[in-house]
Amino acid sequence: MKLMDIEDLAMRSFGELSAGQHQKAVIARGLAQTTKILLLDEPTANLDIKHQMNVARTLKRLVDGMDLVVIMICHDLNIAAKFSDRIILLSEGRIYRDGKPEEVLTRDTINKVYGVESMVQMIDGTPHIIITNDDSITDDETIEDYIHLCSEP
Repeated sequence: MKLMDIEDLAMRSFGELSAGQHQKAVIARGLAQTTKILLLDEPTANLDIKHQMNVARTLKRLVDGMDLVVIMICHDLNIAAKFSDRIILLSEGRIYRDGKPEEVLTRDTINKVYGVESMVQMIDGTPHIIITNDDSITDDETIEDYIHLCSEP
């Protein structure tokens, strides 16, 4: 409970918790089992951005500091890119790409799997995905170029 910062919820019924508190409580329950593998389905869903980052950061610290493997489903590509050592991207129920975030999360891959145009910017060695839905944007352009393009009449 301390790792998930929910000690104040210890005496509350699970049914009284918000959706975000449910997420944190379920993760805490899994950690309490002292398992070597933690399987999580959208552990950052229903959380605001601050709590998404806290949960993802905590999980990453556990992986790095303990003998723990975390396998999680995550539809937020930027959270996945920032905190994952490896990404397995599925398409139509099959593995489409498997590898390091920078190998898997490319403009071409995002277009083929999700059918949307994007820019992928490397920031501090981590890919950051910006959905553009504009065929004219390339990975070589900067965010500032894109913002300028969007603000033109």
